[in-house]
Amino acid sequence: MEKQNNRLMQLIKLNPSLNIISVNDSSFEKYGKILNLNCKKDLIKKMEEDTEIPQTGNVYVPYVRNWENENIINELSQYYEEKIELGYCNGQNVMLNALEWHNCNEIDVFATDALLFLAKTQDLENYQLNSNQIKAFFVEKGTSVLLYNDTLHFSPCKTEKTGFKTMIILSDQTNTDLEENTTKPENYLDSLLLKKNKYIICHKEAENLTKQGVKANIIGENFCLNI
Repeated sequence: MEKQNNRLMQLIKLNPSLNIISVNDSSFEKYGKILNLNCKKDLIKKMEEDTEIPQTGNVYVPYVRNWENENIINELSQYYEEKIELGYCNGQNVMLNALEWHNCNEIDVFATDALLFLAKTQDLENYQLNSNQIKAFFVEKGTSVLLYNDTLHFSPCKTEKTGFKTMIILSDQTNTDLEENTTKPENYLDSLLLKKNKYIICHKEAENLTKQGVKANIIGENFCLNI
């Protein structure tokens, strides 16, 4: 615990403008809650043994079917109305870049320390968001959090040079490709749908996303975490 506190203090010192808060702070309750999962050790073990951190960029895998077993599915399914998928996001990200949301909760299980940039759909004005509405939360290795379906989030940020590892649990097929015959969006919200059950907006500096048609609706600073 002392080591983790030291890392948080170091991040706060290196990033005075971000006002970084521990996910254990009561202010996180607006965005989600910490879960005490019986299967957490098993999930982290799978992350440690079966996944690697890329040297550059991020890797995201929506589901790994051989991670599923009856005990895990039964425990996690209580937080969802649909079938679930167990996937992961590992990488070297240190930027805000974008925010997304889903029509379901998201459970993140952290196999390393990480930082989350979060906001609420209620903070959107005409689906635009000023980055001064975004909060930064430090998450310790071994923590499991549930993010509410109206919580805006995106890739975790690494808090150490080696990168981050996070298991992502969502409703099945979330973040998978849309069907080829998907019709033209009927309204503005539908136009923000990049993948199945993945609504997303980005900062203009996230050119890899704007090239995919993601709307640059985050204004203000595109935060970069110093580590």
